[in-house]
Amino acid sequence: MSIILMTDSAADYTAKEREEKNIIIVPLTVFVNDESFLDGYTIDAEGFYEKLSHGDCYPRTSQPSPELFLEHFNRAKENGDSVICINISSALSGTYQSAMIAKDMAEYDNIYVLDSLLVAPAQRILVDHAKELIDSGMDFKAIVEELEEYKKRVRIFAIVDTLEYLKKGGRLSAAEAAIGELVNIKPMITITEEGKLVSFGKALGKARAFKSLIKKFESAPADENFPLIFLHSSDEKGCLEFKNKFISAHPEQNIADFLVNLGPTVGSHTGPGVISIAYVMKKA
Repeated sequence: MSIILMTDSAADYTAKEREEKNIIIVPLTVFVNDESFLDGYTIDAEGFYEKLSHGDCYPRTSQPSPELFLEHFNRAKENGDSVICINISSALSGTYQSAMIAKDMAEYDNIYVLDSLLVAPAQRILVDHAKELIDSGMDFKAIVEELEEYKKRVRIFAIVDTLEYLKKGGRLSAAEAAIGELVNIKPMITITEEGKLVSFGKALGKARAFKSLIKKFESAPADENFPLIFLHSSDEKGCLEFKNKFISAHPEQNIADFLVNLGPTVGSHTGPGVISIAYVMKKA
């Protein structure tokens, strides 16, 4: 009996990573004007931001249907495998609810649907840890218990160019979004323990925003046993600039050797110009 690992496209794995890690990715649907795409299958991050650059549009997303999860759950049931399915925060998407409906439809006890209360590289950190635990041979129940505790330590802090996308998508209130309306103001966002996106401050210009982000990290330092992940949305140059400043301030930190380009699922709600860091916080 195997343990099957599943997540959704908000975790931002590339097609190559999906195959190498043997993780099943259930895609959300992304709508750009009159076109619809399956995130990670019929459109990738590069193609998505290229489309955004050619017009004034605010894309939207749709959660996967329960049937997309059920197909994999039924296959696991037939093979006698267990399933761990880790989904984007239920406060941001109905994807978790779709997976729960599919679990009920499958009528199979060896499925655990986990509400990550996270998104993007933070969600990916949780999925990567699940993969490590599965590969170590840990028992199914023990893995689930570990993940439920581990997710409470995952942090993500980000700078965004504008809060307009988050406001239009209903992920932030108009009052919160108003913080970033002034020219060259860089709003900063994070995700709460309840899995909600909130604005936690602003800075004048990118340089000050970088300093503020590093200070925020220092208020909740990382566990050096797990690598920090740097993320951007179509701004690799800016992300590398921030990464270099961060390493100069904290050369002791364990840094992932890759950058994540925020995919269409989350990029639809943040727009381009995001720079972010995600990591596992030290145990209290």
